[in-house]
This record gives sequence, C-alpha cells and structure tokens, in this order.
Amino acid sequence: MERKKKPLRLTRREFLKGAALISAGGLLAACKPQVQPTATPTPVKPVPTATPTVEMPVSGGELFVGEVMDPLVYDPHLAGSEWVTNLTEKVCDKLVYLDPKDRSYRAGLAESWEVAPDGLSITFHLRKDVVFHDGTPFNAETVRYNLDRIVDPATKSMVAAMLIGPYDSTEVLDEYTAKVKYKAPYAPGLDAFSQGFFCIVSPAGVKKYGEDFAHNVIGSGPFMWSEYARDDHIGMVRNPNYKWGSPIFAHPGPAYLDKITYKLIPDHNTRAGMIRSGQLHILEGVPEAQVESFRKDRIGFIVYATPGSGFPGAALINTQRFPTDDVNVRRAINYGTNRAAIAKAVWFDVWPPAYGPLTKASLGYDPKVESYYNYDPQKAQQLLDEAGWKVGSDGIRVKDGKRLEISLIYAAGTWLWTELFQAQMKEIGIEVKIMQLEPMASWQASAQGEANMSPNVQSGSDPSILGLFFHSRMIGMFNWTFYKDDKLDSLLDQGITEMDKAKRMEIYAQIQELIMDQALIIPLADSVLLFVLRPEVKGLVVDPRGLPMYLLDVWLKKA
Repeated sequence: MERKKKPLRLTRREFLKGAALISAGGLLAACKPQVQPTATPTPVKPVPTATPTVEMPVSGGELFVGEVMDPLVYDPHLAGSEWVTNLTEKVCDKLVYLDPKDRSYRAGLAESWEVAPDGLSITFHLRKDVVFHDGTPFNAETVRYNLDRIVDPATKSMVAAMLIGPYDSTEVLDEYTAKVKYKAPYAPGLDAFSQGFFCIVSPAGVKKYGEDFAHNVIGSGPFMWSEYARDDHIGMVRNPNYKWGSPIFAHPGPAYLDKITYKLIPDHNTRAGMIRSGQLHILEGVPEAQVESFRKDRIGFIVYATPGSGFPGAALINTQRFPTDDVNVRRAINYGTNRAAIAKAVWFDVWPPAYGPLTKASLGYDPKVESYYNYDPQKAQQLLDEAGWKVGSDGIRVKDGKRLEISLIYAAGTWLWTELFQAQMKEIGIEVKIMQLEPMASWQASAQGEANMSPNVQSGSDPSILGLFFHSRMIGMFNWTFYKDDKLDSLLDQGITEMDKAKRMEIYAQIQELIMDQALIIPLADSVLLFVLRPEVKGLVVDPRGLPMYLLDVWLKKA
C-alpha cells in the first residue's frame, strides 16, 4: 500500500470544511431507526385474563453513550456532519420535526406554518413559551438571527449554508411570526428546517462566547451543555424548565434522565467491551462485523439497524484527472467492480450493494439505475481494449507508453474495501495506488482533486442532496468528480425549484441516469445506521433519517 507523507496540520477553517468527512468519508456510516433483535420468541397462546404490563418511565439516572471520535466543533451551523448535530440536538430545538411514524412534518419551535404555493416563502407561527438556557426568550427575531448567521460568510457555515438554498431574508411579521423568503422557489425548504443543521441557538450565547460557542452551545433543548473535555467526554444535564417537546415524543418534557455523558472512544473493541460490562448504555457507530455477536448476546442487546436515505457509500471519480477523464475507463471500472463481494466482505451484508447515487430507501430513487454496470469483467476488458489500452507483460494495461494507473484516497480508520477493490481492478488490467491520509486531510486532498477516486457517504431525506456532490458550483467542496455539464447543472437547479412533486421526481430520475451514464461514481453499498442499546434503555426515539437519536423520552429501567 502506497503511503503519502505525513499530512499537514489543518487550520481551524480547514478543519471546519473537513468536518464533513466525519460522515462523508465514511468514518461511521450513515442512516436510520429501528430494527429489533433477530431472535424471534416462540409464539405463546395468550391467557385471556392476563393484564398487559405497562412500564412507567422512571426519572433520574445518568446515561452513558459511546461515541467513536471527537468532531471538535459542536456549533450546529458549522457542522459538516449529522453525527455532530446528533449531539447538539440534545441541547437545541428545531422549528419542525420529521415524524418517525409516517415521515410527516410535525411541530417543534414552530406550532404551524404555511408554505407559499410558489415556493418563495415559508411563514412560521412560533411557540410563545420557549426560553433559551441562558434565560433569554425565543421569538421571531431569534429565527431571523439564526438564518442570517448561517448565510453570513464570516460564520463559515458548511452544510447549513448549502441546505438553506436561495435564501433571501427573514421578515419578522410580529413577535412570534417569521416569514422566511427565498430568491427563487425552493422545494426542499421545509425539509431543510427539519434537519439538525438548522437548530436554533441563543443569539446572546453566540455573542458571549464568540468562536468558543462551538464548545459552549446554548439552545432551548431538553438538555443543557455542562462540560467538554477534548477527546475524552461531553456532559449534558437536564433542563428542568423544558416543556415544549415536539408531538413526535411521548411527553413534552422535562426529560427523565438527569444527565448524559458521551464517552469519546475511538477503538471499537474497547467500546464493545464497555457496553457489555455496563459502563455504557448505548453504542453509536457500531462496526457491521459486531452486529451478529450483539444480537446473539445473552444480555439481550437491542440492535437498531435502519436503511439510510441519501448518498450511498460510493467512490466519486475525478473526471478531470488522467486516465479517468475518459468515460470508457470510468465505465470499465464500474463493470469490473464486484459490489456484492465488497458488501459481503466489508459490511457483512448489513449494507446491501448500491446501484446509483441515491440509496434504495431515498425519496426519488430511480430503479432504472439497477440496469447499469452489473458485474461483468469481460465487458470491462472490452471497453478498455476499444479505448486503446493493451495488456502489458505484468498484466497492467498500457497506452502510449503510460500504464493504466488510478489513485484512490483512503482515510485512515475508515472503510476497509480498498484492497479488495484493488485486486478486482488488477483482474481487468488496472493498477490502483492507495493514498492513505488522516480523515480531515483526505477530505482536503479529495476537494483539491489530488486523486482519481475518493469515497463518500451522506444521509439526506430529499434528493436535492445530489446537488452537493454533482453541481459544478460545488467543485472545490463536495463535488469530487469535477464534472462540469450545463445539462446536469440545469436539472439540479430545476430539482430544487420545481414545486410539483411528480415533476420533481421525474427530474431526479433524469439526474440519476445521467450520473450513471457518465459513470461519475462507483456505487458500493447502501448505508445502514447501527446503534446498540442495553436492555435497560427505554423510550428511544430515532429520526427517520437515522440521526439524531432523541433522548427526551429515554429512561433507565432499574434491575
């Protein structure tokens, strides 16, 4: 395996940009709520006189959660990953929530709203009883402050600044009514507000802490930020005044738990041992290889494994770098990739093979992508022959004196599929050079086009997520294909402005087929988000996108 020199130390600004890799590079995987243990109890005929046992929540106790790493920045508006907002959503509230039962939008800090038929505005009618942790009131002015903060270049917002779309301004109609206005119709607007990147923070808190607000987050949520020890733990305590929980929860508040402690433990085996010994109650970012052992364990662990929506585990192909600037080389790579073998070996079939730029669980998934690039090494070799690449004496193809070599970014500590892929490519005459970098440096190198291929994964509930990876204006950030095409850009722009749902889905079907026709990615596997809970953890609610885990209803059953 080829290794690069020790990566440069990133500045804070570079880190904020690279934070997207916490999920985007595949450190943890991505996606959704809930599947109970695989063990199926033997059916028992019910006794007519039996009364079902109703477990009543018990207040008190401290919940310990095992996290893989410390993202360092916890300001939701700066976050580059839903793994960051998964934590901050315990401290902050959103205007609207996505209901896990039916994926409908439910009240949050906004009691109701109207989306303008032309898609140019959303008017939110806000709760009147909400107070931030610092004692300041929540109102329409704070909504305006938050949204203006997201689009302010000085904030250096990442995902939120992209998801906010063609935002124009927020008009304060009265103390508790805010009208969000757009410069162009924006179909995914309401969906964006249901995501953790749009959590509402205290303006006074931002002013008080400045850049250090990222380690002193103040919101209006059911828990309050209490302590932070870098690379060790994060502490949160119950907000005793909380009473405005969304209807997606069983009760409005306060929370049952006294305290939450997130333990930051990179080693998977260490974390697995800690939950088995009772030192942790919940594991986040569970390796697929450990799923079966947890399901079969006598302790009675609960495994949540939910198919993810959004961009799958995939490798984006740099179309501006030789030799992947040739579409036939890109197509040959796709035909020569045995995705089923990779999904089995790397993700233990917990993640199923992917076929296109959206997972099967995604809104707008186009099944036609499944007809592209079935594993066919002979077809791959035929395409390379036709493109003038001849097999050399060592099995690697040569053209005009150049070997058919491609470079592949590998972020240390992430997916282990690269060597298997390397062997599959060798079979069709392509040599793969693996560039191993630290996660944040790998994001930077991918954004600068330093390799032919770069892996990525990102959950999302709207197909507009494709704009992050394939619109030309995202080159230098998330578009690691470096593909510039007026037709694709136009379709992506139409997708976010078309208010008719059926027409939107037709547009996104065209987008997916264009992406696969041009072989801009190698789809590998559809993401699945995994959590493991000890049996004493009750009342967990998980967003239908898989993150965040909501802890308002959670309580600990005493032995």
